[in-house]
Amino acid sequence: MGYDRRILWVDLTHSKQRVEDVGEEVLRRHIGGSGLAAYLLSRLSAWSIPPLDPATPLVFSAGPLTGTKVPMSGRYAVAARSPLTGKWGEADSGSPFGGELKGAGFDAMVIIGRAAPPVYLFVREGGVEIRPAGHLWGRDTYFTHDAVREETDSRAAVVCIGTAGEHLVPIASIMSEGASARAAGRTGMGAVMGSKNLKAIAAYGQIPAPIADPASLQASLKACLPNIVKKMARSKEYGTAGGVVGNATIGDMTARNWTINDWIQPAERISGEAMNQTILKKRYYCPTCVVGCGREVELRAGPHRGQIVGGPEYETLAGFGAEMLVDDLDTIAEVNDLCNRHGLDTISASGAIAFAMEARERGYLAGIPDVELIEWGNGEAVIALVEKIARQDGIGEFLGRGVQAMAEALGEGTRSFAMHVRGLEFPYHDPRALGSLALAYATHPRGACHRSNTQYTERHAFPELGLDKSLDRFCETGKPLAVARMQDYAEIYNCLKLCQFLMQAVRVSEVVDWLNAVTGWDMDVAEFLRVGERNNNLKRLYNLRLGSGANDDTLPARTLQERFQTGGSAGYVPDLKSMLAEYYAIRGWDEQGVPTRKKLAELGLLEYARTVGT
Repeated sequence: MGYDRRILWVDLTHSKQRVEDVGEEVLRRHIGGSGLAAYLLSRLSAWSIPPLDPATPLVFSAGPLTGTKVPMSGRYAVAARSPLTGKWGEADSGSPFGGELKGAGFDAMVIIGRAAPPVYLFVREGGVEIRPAGHLWGRDTYFTHDAVREETDSRAAVVCIGTAGEHLVPIASIMSEGASARAAGRTGMGAVMGSKNLKAIAAYGQIPAPIADPASLQASLKACLPNIVKKMARSKEYGTAGGVVGNATIGDMTARNWTINDWIQPAERISGEAMNQTILKKRYYCPTCVVGCGREVELRAGPHRGQIVGGPEYETLAGFGAEMLVDDLDTIAEVNDLCNRHGLDTISASGAIAFAMEARERGYLAGIPDVELIEWGNGEAVIALVEKIARQDGIGEFLGRGVQAMAEALGEGTRSFAMHVRGLEFPYHDPRALGSLALAYATHPRGACHRSNTQYTERHAFPELGLDKSLDRFCETGKPLAVARMQDYAEIYNCLKLCQFLMQAVRVSEVVDWLNAVTGWDMDVAEFLRVGERNNNLKRLYNLRLGSGANDDTLPARTLQERFQTGGSAGYVPDLKSMLAEYYAIRGWDEQGVPTRKKLAELGLLEYARTVGT
């Protein structure tokens, strides 16, 4: 129960499809979502194929809770080798797509090959139909979403790419929900989709989600729901943008490419509170969500003025606002809308532009076209730069490569302020304000990623994870254990396809109860957490095969050496080196960050040991 136990394989080169049955043992060991994707990509030796090669597999995956009434379970995962980093790539989004994929009878779909000319897919009960998409090529994600639904089924869920994905921009995202704009944003999955000449995928099905014990599930959900609603009240009121002022106050949200940590008054002008008072029109709810943290806003500037579209989240406000010294909410909303239409990751795009602003200031951009657009605080120029990135026009081609590639092109002197790990741009939470993030960013499989949610350990205790008290944000003590445990717990959320905001509102054992009620399993907390550990080690092995191990477990010098003199994080830089050694030992890895044979045997991954020389 909980699964269709079927994977849909689509070969675009030869216009073929097949269905593979997946055994319960595989599902119990990896659960679903990003974990099932890690299993499939490892089985296919996908690390050995260039990211944009036709043979590269692209995996879309749901989870066992997808399609059930479990709150905040309406999500899907997408994974492939990243064209941005060249390493493990995955993204995640709230959308009905995962539920419709399950409703069509599939837990996951794997796409290989390249269509000629462009196509889109229509997944239904019984299989997939490959349809021509030449008339959609060049159109934005809003138009594409609506057109594909009109051509297939008005009830279908659609994921698609925009101009950025078509142009194979390494920071391109996959979008869903049309103008409401939900993004699977990180690691360039939109470029992988574009490299296959795949414009969109529509899915619709009516197969009900199989639940082993509906009564137990209902009873557990009924008991948990009041606390979830209570704990998530602020998120409901202000969305993720509700964190802007608080994060600026403690130095977590920095400004001017991570050089200012007291940008508080300008932050108030782009905050969730300011949004509520000005441009907010309604909330967006992912499937089964009881919070509705998504914002839908009215554009008050630009060519789409007056339209109601998806509003900027915290990361977008921090990136296109604080890091560029832009404090006009209408401008940021317009930039966000432009990124969504073109299918661009707002975190990577803003990180690239902010890096370029500092690089120009230091004299590194001589000879680069359109360099006059690179200017702190110039919102109109930022809008023009986003257009250029999406279309790979002039300086846009350079910015679209991402921070790591830009720094490599500009020279050694830029690397200290190139804010990335493993080639993935920093999300907008500063490790100098929340020390656990230093270790989490340095060791996460996809690079600088806040979705391990280790920052929760600075505010909450997790007794079932062996974390009995919240931790001092300016101290390394206890952080290696906390990061390892929270990474494993967060990974299971990515497998179940649960929104990670739930972590602060439910106990680990309650989530285990939901999984057991849906599947009929008898997992305990220990086995549950072991799944997260197994998947994280599998992704580590994937990266090791690509030469990314201890050499990449680091942060840019700015984060480790430059102390703020004022503001909410004044005086502190994390001691990453000391935390890493303890973290490796807790993980059962050797001094080079390679899982030992003993650890791989414990996790049932010994068959992969030979490929990394352990």
